[in-house]
Amino acid sequence: MARIDKGALTKLEIITEATKQFLEKGYTNTSANAVAKALDMSQGNLTFHYPTKEHLLAILVDKLCDFQWKRMEQEANDGISSLDIIRKNDAKRAKEVFGSYRPDWTDEQFAEAEILVSGIEYATLMTAGDPVPLETRIAGALNNILGIYGVSEETRQIKLQKVFAMDYITLGKRVLDEFKQYVTDANDEAFQALIKR
Repeated sequence: MARIDKGALTKLEIITEATKQFLEKGYTNTSANAVAKALDMSQGNLTFHYPTKEHLLAILVDKLCDFQWKRMEQEANDGISSLDIIRKNDAKRAKEVFGSYRPDWTDEQFAEAEILVSGIEYATLMTAGDPVPLETRIAGALNNILGIYGVSEETRQIKLQKVFAMDYITLGKRVLDEFKQYVTDANDEAFQALIKR
Protein backbone atom coordinates (compact mmCIF):
# COMPACT_ATOMS: atom_id res chain seq x y z
CA MET A 1 0.00 0.00 0.00
CA ALA A 2 1.27 3.46 -0.93
CA ARG A 3 2.13 5.89 1.83
CA ILE A 4 -0.05 8.97 2.11
CA ASP A 5 1.73 12.33 2.03
CA LYS A 6 0.92 13.60 5.54
CA GLY A 7 1.55 17.25 4.64
CA ALA A 8 -0.84 17.06 1.67
CA LEU A 9 -3.39 15.27 3.85
CA THR A 10 -3.14 17.96 6.55
CA LYS A 11 -3.58 20.72 3.96
CA LEU A 12 -6.64 18.94 2.54
CA GLU A 13 -8.14 18.52 6.01
CA ILE A 14 -7.59 22.23 6.71
CA ILE A 15 -9.17 23.26 3.39
CA THR A 16 -12.13 20.95 3.91
CA GLU A 17 -12.85 22.36 7.37
CA ALA A 18 -12.17 25.99 6.40
CA THR A 19 -14.42 25.88 3.34
CA LYS A 20 -17.12 24.22 5.41
CA GLN A 21 -16.95 26.97 8.03
CA PHE A 22 -16.79 29.78 5.44
CA LEU A 23 -19.91 28.44 3.75
CA GLU A 24 -21.81 27.79 6.97
CA LYS A 25 -20.78 30.74 9.16
CA GLY A 26 -19.41 33.24 6.65
CA TYR A 27 -15.90 34.58 6.20
CA THR A 28 -16.04 37.14 9.00
CA ASN A 29 -17.35 34.64 11.55
CA THR A 30 -14.71 32.02 10.71
CA SER A 31 -11.35 32.23 12.44
CA ALA A 32 -8.15 30.31 11.89
CA ASN A 33 -8.38 29.34 15.56
CA ALA A 34 -11.87 27.85 15.05
CA VAL A 35 -10.65 25.85 12.04
CA ALA A 36 -7.65 24.56 13.99
CA LYS A 37 -9.82 23.72 17.01
CA ALA A 38 -12.30 21.76 14.85
CA LEU A 39 -9.38 19.72 13.49
CA ASP A 40 -7.84 19.25 16.95
CA MET A 41 -4.58 20.81 15.79
CA SER A 42 -2.54 23.76 16.97
CA GLN A 43 -3.05 27.11 15.30
CA GLY A 44 0.70 27.05 14.60
CA ASN A 45 0.31 23.87 12.56
CA LEU A 46 -2.52 25.45 10.58
CA THR A 47 -0.61 28.68 9.93
CA PHE A 48 2.43 26.66 8.85
CA HIS A 49 0.36 25.44 5.89
CA TYR A 50 -1.84 28.53 5.43
CA PRO A 51 -0.33 31.65 7.04
CA THR A 52 -3.55 33.69 7.04
CA LYS A 53 -7.29 33.30 6.73
CA GLU A 54 -6.99 35.03 3.34
CA HIS A 55 -4.87 32.11 2.08
CA LEU A 56 -7.73 29.78 2.97
CA LEU A 57 -10.26 32.08 1.31
CA ALA A 58 -8.15 32.08 -1.87
CA ILE A 59 -8.66 28.31 -2.13
CA LEU A 60 -12.43 28.75 -1.79
CA VAL A 61 -12.40 31.50 -4.42
CA ASP A 62 -10.52 29.14 -6.76
CA LYS A 63 -13.22 26.54 -6.17
CA LEU A 64 -15.89 29.16 -6.88
CA CYS A 65 -14.21 30.02 -10.18
CA ASP A 66 -14.00 26.33 -11.08
CA PHE A 67 -17.67 25.91 -10.15
CA GLN A 68 -18.65 28.90 -12.29
CA TRP A 69 -16.74 27.60 -15.32
CA LYS A 70 -18.27 24.14 -14.92
CA ARG A 71 -21.75 25.69 -14.88
CA MET A 72 -20.92 27.57 -18.09
CA GLU A 73 -19.61 24.38 -19.64
CA GLN A 74 -22.86 22.61 -18.82
CA GLU A 75 -24.77 25.31 -20.67
CA ALA A 76 -22.54 25.28 -23.75
CA ASN A 77 -23.78 22.85 -26.39
CA ASP A 78 -20.32 21.63 -27.30
CA GLY A 79 -18.90 21.56 -23.77
CA ILE A 80 -16.12 24.06 -24.56
CA SER A 81 -15.91 27.12 -22.38
CA SER A 82 -13.85 30.00 -23.67
CA LEU A 83 -14.65 33.70 -23.91
CA ASP A 84 -15.28 33.43 -27.66
CA ILE A 85 -17.65 30.48 -27.23
CA ILE A 86 -19.45 32.30 -24.41
CA ARG A 87 -19.84 35.46 -26.50
CA LYS A 88 -21.05 33.49 -29.52
CA ASN A 89 -23.44 31.61 -27.26
CA ASP A 90 -24.67 34.91 -25.77
CA ALA A 91 -25.18 36.39 -29.25
CA LYS A 92 -27.03 33.25 -30.33
CA ARG A 93 -29.30 33.41 -27.28
CA ALA A 94 -29.85 37.14 -27.82
CA LYS A 95 -30.92 36.42 -31.38
CA GLU A 96 -33.33 33.73 -30.18
CA VAL A 97 -34.80 36.03 -27.51
CA PHE A 98 -34.78 39.35 -29.36
CA GLY A 99 -34.88 38.24 -33.00
CA SER A 100 -38.54 39.21 -33.32
CA TYR A 101 -37.66 42.77 -32.24
CA ARG A 102 -34.72 42.99 -34.66
CA PRO A 103 -35.68 40.68 -37.57
CA ASP A 104 -33.40 42.53 -40.00
CA TRP A 105 -30.25 42.17 -37.88
CA THR A 106 -27.36 39.94 -38.95
CA ASP A 107 -25.47 37.59 -36.65
CA GLU A 108 -22.68 40.17 -36.59
CA GLN A 109 -25.06 42.86 -35.33
CA PHE A 110 -26.25 40.58 -32.51
CA ALA A 111 -22.61 39.89 -31.63
CA GLU A 112 -21.88 43.64 -31.59
CA ALA A 113 -24.90 44.25 -29.37
CA GLU A 114 -23.70 41.58 -26.94
CA ILE A 115 -20.38 43.42 -26.58
CA LEU A 116 -22.33 46.52 -25.53
CA VAL A 117 -24.53 44.46 -23.22
CA SER A 118 -21.42 42.95 -21.55
CA GLY A 119 -20.14 46.46 -20.87
CA ILE A 120 -23.46 47.55 -19.41
CA GLU A 121 -23.60 44.45 -17.20
CA TYR A 122 -20.05 45.04 -15.96
CA ALA A 123 -20.67 48.74 -15.27
CA THR A 124 -23.90 47.95 -13.42
CA LEU A 125 -22.13 45.77 -10.88
CA MET A 126 -19.16 48.08 -10.37
CA THR A 127 -19.36 50.46 -7.43
CA ALA A 128 -17.20 53.48 -6.73
CA GLY A 129 -17.57 56.11 -4.07
CA ASP A 130 -21.22 56.71 -3.20
CA PRO A 131 -23.00 54.29 -5.56
CA VAL A 132 -26.51 54.48 -6.90
CA PRO A 133 -28.73 51.81 -5.24
CA LEU A 134 -28.36 48.39 -6.86
CA GLU A 135 -32.06 48.16 -7.81
CA THR A 136 -31.82 51.49 -9.64
CA ARG A 137 -28.65 50.39 -11.47
CA ILE A 138 -30.21 47.06 -12.46
CA ALA A 139 -33.41 48.72 -13.69
CA GLY A 140 -31.39 51.21 -15.74
CA ALA A 141 -29.16 48.50 -17.17
CA LEU A 142 -32.05 46.23 -18.14
CA ASN A 143 -33.94 49.14 -19.65
CA ASN A 144 -30.90 50.07 -21.78
CA ILE A 145 -30.21 46.46 -22.79
CA LEU A 146 -33.81 45.96 -23.86
CA GLY A 147 -33.61 49.28 -25.72
CA ILE A 148 -30.57 48.08 -27.67
CA TYR A 149 -32.69 45.21 -28.96
CA GLY A 150 -35.62 47.45 -29.89
CA VAL A 151 -38.04 46.31 -27.19
CA SER A 152 -40.87 48.81 -26.80
CA GLU A 153 -41.08 50.96 -23.66
CA GLU A 154 -44.33 49.28 -22.60
CA THR A 155 -42.86 45.79 -22.94
CA ARG A 156 -39.68 46.90 -21.15
CA GLN A 157 -41.70 48.01 -18.12
CA ILE A 158 -43.57 44.68 -18.02
CA LYS A 159 -40.29 42.75 -18.22
CA LEU A 160 -38.70 44.89 -15.50
CA GLN A 161 -41.65 44.21 -13.20
CA LYS A 162 -41.22 40.47 -13.78
CA VAL A 163 -37.49 40.66 -13.05
CA PHE A 164 -38.04 42.46 -9.76
CA ALA A 165 -40.86 40.09 -8.79
CA MET A 166 -38.61 37.01 -9.02
CA ASP A 167 -37.58 35.26 -5.82
CA TYR A 168 -33.82 35.77 -6.03
CA ILE A 169 -33.31 34.69 -2.44
CA THR A 170 -34.59 31.20 -3.24
CA LEU A 171 -32.60 31.15 -6.48
CA GLY A 172 -29.47 32.29 -4.63
CA LYS A 173 -29.94 29.66 -1.93
CA ARG A 174 -30.29 26.95 -4.59
CA VAL A 175 -27.08 28.03 -6.32
CA LEU A 176 -25.30 28.29 -2.95
CA ASP A 177 -26.44 24.75 -2.08
CA GLU A 178 -25.14 23.54 -5.46
CA PHE A 179 -21.83 25.30 -4.77
CA LYS A 180 -21.58 23.75 -1.29
CA GLN A 181 -22.14 20.32 -2.82
CA TYR A 182 -19.53 21.07 -5.47
CA VAL A 183 -16.98 22.04 -2.78
CA THR A 184 -17.76 18.87 -0.81
CA ASP A 185 -17.39 16.74 -3.95
CA ALA A 186 -14.16 18.53 -4.97
CA ASN A 187 -12.67 17.99 -1.50
CA ASP A 188 -13.71 14.31 -1.57
CA GLU A 189 -12.15 13.88 -5.03
CA ALA A 190 -8.94 15.51 -3.82
CA PHE A 191 -8.87 13.13 -0.86
CA GLN A 192 -9.45 10.11 -3.13
CA ALA A 193 -6.70 11.28 -5.46
CA LEU A 194 -4.36 11.67 -2.48
CA ILE A 195 -5.09 8.11 -1.33
CA LYS A 196 -4.44 6.70 -4.82
CA ARG A 197 -0.97 8.29 -5.07
